[in-house]
Amino acid sequence: MTTDSPAARVAAPRRLAAWLHGRTRLQLALLLAAPILWIGLAYLGSLAILLLNAFWRQDAFSGRIVPEFSLNAFQAL
Repeated sequence: MTTDSPAARVAAPRRLAAWLHGRTRLQLALLLAAPILWIGLAYLGSLAILLLNAFWRQDAFSGRIVPEFSLNAFQAL
């Protein structure tokens, strides 16, 4: 069992705040890191789905999506 006193729990964030004080670029980088990673993940995921979609075709008779490796979509483009 840990014996952390309330003062020790308050001291850690204050030490971090004191260390970050005056390092505005690091503060900005830490603040924007998570949203930029999420946006990048969504962007790259969308591109991957778009690329996979280029290799699928729709069956004219049934209307079902048929996964088929062909470059017909790129030739049509």
